[in-house]
Amino acid sequence: MMKMLSLLLLALLLSCTKSIYHVATVQSEQVKFVDKDFVFENEHLKVVYNLWEPGGRMRFLLFNKTDQPIYIDWGKSKLIRNDTTVSYSQLPPLPKRASTDTVRYMYRSEYVEPYRMTARANRVAEIPSQTFVAVADFPIQQAVLDKKTNQKNFTYTKENSPLRLGQQLTYSFDKEGTNAHTLAHSFWVNQIQVVGISELTRLFGSRKTGQPNALYTVESRPEEGRTVILGVGIALGGSILVTYILLKALFSNLFI
Repeated sequence: MMKMLSLLLLALLLSCTKSIYHVATVQSEQVKFVDKDFVFENEHLKVVYNLWEPGGRMRFLLFNKTDQPIYIDWGKSKLIRNDTTVSYSQLPPLPKRASTDTVRYMYRSEYVEPYRMTARANRVAEIPSQTFVAVADFPIQQAVLDKKTNQKNFTYTKENSPLRLGQQLTYSFDKEGTNAHTLAHSFWVNQIQVVGISELTRLFGSRKTGQPNALYTVESRPEEGRTVILGVGIALGGSILVTYILLKALFSNLFI
């Protein structure tokens, strides 16, 4: 007589996935892509942007071109994301042990020290004469917009772009902010390309360094043509019968 008939195990469902990259390229009326730099320059400052990171980051280098210190007034400087504007000095401070960036600052083969006096919780920061400083603790937090899409390319205008960014930097030549100057830069996503890792590398360079006027998000998708293994254990009497069933299927049919 059968003492027990029960399902003991439905284990081992191996589903291999692949990463799909949604790479958003940004355009600006003030900042231009010149000699692999995404850059703006006036008589006082050179601003070199690099937004490349998962989700994007408002990362930029500031070079004081003058022979005297420049003071950035973070309280009057603003970060803009779509219709939301926040003063840089109002952003919450980072945890003490938080990493402020994932990229080692290299500019024209030289290392640039990340700026320790960042905008968060600081009012005024000094940039010494003829000096580059790096600012990078403002994540953009872009998300995947079209999951499971088969479309490879999306284009946008400034008016219908899904992501519009901007920043306003206020600076002067003294700590009191006398005769302040303002830089206002605006950006918008004008193209999103949906690619695999090989195409990302071919079009934008390595995943680590990428292209400075672009950012990306990552979507995990089931990979097609893989084998799924189902392990089913059934106890009959006092013995255990283990049956492994191999199923061959396209993951796109299983999950989409």
